[in-house]
Amino acid sequence: MGIEQDIQQQKKFHSATSKAAINVIYTASWLVGLTNSALKPYKISMQQFNLMRILNGQHPKAASVKLLTERM
Repeated sequence: MGIEQDIQQQKKFHSATSKAAINVIYTASWLVGLTNSALKPYKISMQQFNLMRILNGQHPKAASVKLLTERM
């Protein structure tokens, strides 16, 4: 199964670059959905998860609001 079947594309792509770009967008959307499903039981958003990931990576050092803003 390829991207053509997944998005029900009837025509051929104009180029390999176009096909690759659509594939990346489709895969990113799929991953966001998968991540949201995994986070749903914990009632946290992807942004909240990202913030916790950054804080965990900084531990035991302090993390300023400026650092968190830049990293997010």
